[in-house]
Amino acid sequence: MGKNKKIYEFISIIFSAPFIALYIILRIFFLYTFSVEQLVFLIIGYVLLPLFIPLLYSYKKKIEWDYPSREERIIPFSLVFIGYALTLIALYLLDTCREGIFLAVSYTFNGLVSLLISFKYKISIHVIGIMGPATYLLLIGLLKDFLALFILSLLVSYSRYVLKRHTPMQLFLGYIESIVITILAYNIVY
Repeated sequence: MGKNKKIYEFISIIFSAPFIALYIILRIFFLYTFSVEQLVFLIIGYVLLPLFIPLLYSYKKKIEWDYPSREERIIPFSLVFIGYALTLIALYLLDTCREGIFLAVSYTFNGLVSLLISFKYKISIHVIGIMGPATYLLLIGLLKDFLALFILSLLVSYSRYVLKRHTPMQLFLGYIESIVITILAYNIVY
């Protein structure tokens, strides 16, 4: 599996949650009314912090970047969740459009629930990081974007399974958690 393993690892890296968030943020920036200030907060809170906090933590603790052990996830996930929550508050205070607030609520709630689950069980953050935004896109009426991310989620799920990072149940629960929590966020905002 040597060469294939490198391909699956590349898929896991390039389609991790912060990179999917960047795509979603830029996609909605061009569709809805955002100020540059709001865009900057979205990118800092949902792309840069969730990218660099886990990487710096894994580097400092000398553990793998994608945290194969459930216990190792708690501290970096907690810090990312705090960043999500503070970004949500900032966007609310900046009077961000409803789609931006929905995105922020969705990331914050998914972050909290995945953190809480991680205290007892390992769940796929890769799947949550794709299917939460995919569900978001479906709920705001971007069906083609949803379908593209859904297909991508299947590829990423397969790569995570082949790399032995997740069991089928952990992947399945990532789908269920992200869809349910994003629908809940939609109902709260709208």
